[in-house]
Amino acid sequence: RRQKELQDLLQRSEQYQQDAQQGMAQKQQELMTPIYQKLDNAINVVGAAQGLIYIFDLNRTAIPYVNTNQSIDVTPLVKAELGIK
Repeated sequence: RRQKELQDLLQRSEQYQQDAQQGMAQKQQELMTPIYQKLDNAINVVGAAQGLIYIFDLNRTAIPYVNTNQSIDVTPLVKAELGIK
């Protein structure tokens, strides 16, 4: 009987932890969505203003090779568009 109580307690504890993690992930996504939208809009503005064909976010997208001699880093321009120093 005591073992059953301990197993139930452990199950409830694990379920609570899982629910808490899911809740935190959902809240994080909810809070980050407008930030990513604002960032994407700034990237679009910079890309259009600079006449660029592609802009890759190397932090969010895996790019196997980037030739830095034929590339430009638009991070400062995007930061300026967002009003970030």
